[in-house]
Amino acid sequence: MEVTRKNPEGDYDYRVARWVELAALLEATARKPGNVHPLRSFADCSYVDFVLSAQAIVPVFQKISHLQVGEAVYQAIDRTQQSVRINTNLGMVLLFVPLGCAAAQGLHFYDTADAVCLVNFRSCLNSVLKSLTYKDTRDVIRGIRISNAGGLGTVAEYDIQDNPQGDLVTIMAVAQQKDLVARQYCNGFADVLEVCLPELDSSIQKGLPLEEAIIRTHVYTMSQFPDSLIVRKRGEREGIEAMQRAAEVIDADWPEGSQSHAKLDQLDSWLRAVGNQRNPGTTADLVAASLFVAFCCQIITFPYKW
Repeated sequence: MEVTRKNPEGDYDYRVARWVELAALLEATARKPGNVHPLRSFADCSYVDFVLSAQAIVPVFQKISHLQVGEAVYQAIDRTQQSVRINTNLGMVLLFVPLGCAAAQGLHFYDTADAVCLVNFRSCLNSVLKSLTYKDTRDVIRGIRISNAGGLGTVAEYDIQDNPQGDLVTIMAVAQQKDLVARQYCNGFADVLEVCLPELDSSIQKGLPLEEAIIRTHVYTMSQFPDSLIVRKRGEREGIEAMQRAAEVIDADWPEGSQSHAKLDQLDSWLRAVGNQRNPGTTADLVAASLFVAFCCQIITFPYKW
């Protein structure tokens, strides 16, 4: 009797897809200042839209080993649009896809356990970024065009051209000064791996519940960079002000500091004072990406207190 063996690559891909879904759902569920979460909506979207979007992209990552980066981005955005018809996750998908490709490679080439060590993960990620092509550029721009991402800064100059030239890293380099998502393609995801992830890891090592660890990582990341989406909608001055207000929360030692919760409430109120125009959405994308890596490298394992 012949025994049918499971496809190892398929097993790795399903693991990656699970981490993607968890990262997207947990990031959306944490009650972060200025963002949509289960208790707060925007006029044009709600928490349910983010849940549907997280579920929509899972099938793409279940075959991530067999897709090029641009192809996976396009398919993920296409599936999202079929579910919610608004832009809930373009920046997140642009981060998840190369990270997912790297995780699948790492599981296949380096590790036999259920995780990839961070050194091997970074090696695989660098390989993925070096392999990006002109076709990836075309497919990513196709995804941007169907995403309903009004005012998106990422590769916006190329979004209006019929035949953009250059590999995807070259195209992202044009936008990296004004868009944190684009910058990750050019710096090896340094802001995710060297800013967000260490803060998330530190918060977990301190024993913070996972939601508090996510919120602190979000606010800390806001304090390090002007959020690209805020700058795009409200200008550089307000982007810097958001960064400074977030730094006040961190300086007050949230969540342990006696004044820190009042500071967080003040930040949340200020971010929501003009509808969703001060929505720190790019920061949320970076945090979601760091959550994905934390699952890949077993920085977060379950069961864990929410």
